[in-house]
Amino acid sequence: MSLRHSGRAHWAMARAAAASVLMGLLLSACGGGGGGSTGSSGGSPPPPTQSFTVGGSITGLTGSGLVLQDNGGDSLAVAAGSKTFTFSTSVATGSKYAVTVLTAPTSPAQTCTVASGSGSVNGANLTSVAISCTNSTYTVGGTVTGLTGAGLVLQDNGGNSLTVPAPSGTASASFTFSTAVASGSAYAVTVSTQPTGPAQICSVTDGSGTLGASNVTTVQVNCANVGRFVFVANNSDGAQGDVAAFTITSSTGALTQVSGSPFLADQGPNGVVVDPTGQFVYVSNGATSDVSRLLLDATGALTLRGQFNTTSSVPESLAIAPSGAFLYTAGHGTSVTGTISGFTRDLVSGSLTGISTHPFELSHAQLGIAIDPTSHLIFSAGDPHFLAIDSIAADGTLTETPGSETATSEGLSGVAVWPKGGSTGYVYTTNNITGNVSAFSYDSSGNVTALAPGNAGHGTVGIAMDPAGKFLYVTNFDDGTLSGFSINAQTGALTSLGADVATGNLNGVANPGPIDAKIDPSSQFLYCVNKLDGSVSLFTISEQGALHRVATYLAGPDATGAGSAAIAVY
Repeated sequence: MSLRHSGRAHWAMARAAAASVLMGLLLSACGGGGGGSTGSSGGSPPPPTQSFTVGGSITGLTGSGLVLQDNGGDSLAVAAGSKTFTFSTSVATGSKYAVTVLTAPTSPAQTCTVASGSGSVNGANLTSVAISCTNSTYTVGGTVTGLTGAGLVLQDNGGNSLTVPAPSGTASASFTFSTAVASGSAYAVTVSTQPTGPAQICSVTDGSGTLGASNVTTVQVNCANVGRFVFVANNSDGAQGDVAAFTITSSTGALTQVSGSPFLADQGPNGVVVDPTGQFVYVSNGATSDVSRLLLDATGALTLRGQFNTTSSVPESLAIAPSGAFLYTAGHGTSVTGTISGFTRDLVSGSLTGISTHPFELSHAQLGIAIDPTSHLIFSAGDPHFLAIDSIAADGTLTETPGSETATSEGLSGVAVWPKGGSTGYVYTTNNITGNVSAFSYDSSGNVTALAPGNAGHGTVGIAMDPAGKFLYVTNFDDGTLSGFSINAQTGALTSLGADVATGNLNGVANPGPIDAKIDPSSQFLYCVNKLDGSVSLFTISEQGALHRVATYLAGPDATGAGSAAIAVY
């Protein structure tokens, strides 16, 4: 090659190399790579996306169990009393957040609301979500039973007065206070004003507590009429005996003799009972072996409407089924040892018609008698120590039950049945020789199981149980006293209320001889008949069952010979 051509070649190569270097510098400056190159260009990556927390403030949180969520997830449990919160998972800047309440707090139940709870995160931690919690509120109410009077006023927590009208045609009515109560707060239902026309005493059970997370509907208000009248069978007052009648002062229990009292029945009255509607009074007459029917008016006056023969049976006591359909007398027969005479009762006229099997014959003379509240069983005291138990059929006929002729203590006289009745219940008897009270549980078939007896005084005869089934009282004829017991509602067991209480004495006799006692329907007052004194003693009953003697009243004009034998309260 000539030198001329060689020089030209070197110059061309140099120019090409320079161009290549220049191109490389340009590509490097632009971040590009060489043609087809898979290696790094040697440039810096973009900065990472930033994220921030979501949270805020809480006011009013006193309950436990609050759970919050962000964007439907990222659950956050918040402790009671917390003032702030922050979700654990951060949210990228520019992304959405949405805070909601997943679970409301309880104990107390609360409602929590969210303010400023949604939006977009914008380059900083979010602290502007506001949670506000308030206690949930619920109503307080329940059921009123037995209300017949007007003017009943209830209160909750000493206010929020509620007037409850008597239900129309139903045995009970519901009530609800207008002002709701916050969950976790106390409620206390009380009777502010008792009903009148007729006068009643209403008591509250299950009336206080603390609001949970639902409306309270379990308060029970039970109303009972205050007794209006007292009737005393005077076995030997005057020429043939009579019935004394008294009105009751509802506020004090004081007795006022009814104009025209005492009233004639028949000879030798020894038992008295009032029908459930208060229209008629029935008296068993031992000397004439019959039952007198007397019409009762609004003043307490009695008008004799005739007698009904007990058919070869000398009645000692009598009882009306709670249904009002049947009347029975317990006694002894002229040809058989013991009898129960049964009658169907016309609910309008009060007239009695002998049941086909009457008198029902028993092996022992029958003294006291009681019918269980379901009107299915009849209990009678068989002298000297046998409790007779018979079932009552739809037509009033009696059938001896498997538990009949159960042995009691000696000198069986009076009988009382636990008023709740139902499939199980309790029955108690007085025993005048052993001076105690026998106790039994019973089932709907008349099977009985003996319970521990309760010790009383001497010559225990009469027996009275308050309508609520809380207390039992017996008369001690030989001591001139009354013994009291509380009744365990679950077991029927008797517990002494303490020392015996002396009854009244008008005529200075050594012992007034208390023989029978009854309690008014409102459980406020006990009335005791004193056979040897011819008088009636009034006792008030405390909430704990203690007796306090208030006064003693003459039971008949011929007080020293009245022979007051039995008492009824309506």
